[in-house]
Amino acid sequence: MSTISTRNELHGMEAVATQHAERYAVVSLLQDEPVGVERLQRLALGGALL
Repeated sequence: MSTISTRNELHGMEAVATQHAERYAVVSLLQDEPVGVERLQRLALGGALL
């Protein structure tokens, strides 16, 4: 990731943390999005998404 892109990402994350939300989560990009109850529970418990 380029320095400019990284700065933009950090700026956006800071805005969410300080202006837009009381709670938030930062999650690494995943090949398959954790959609649905089962996948979100596995993600929360630290399990692999299959």
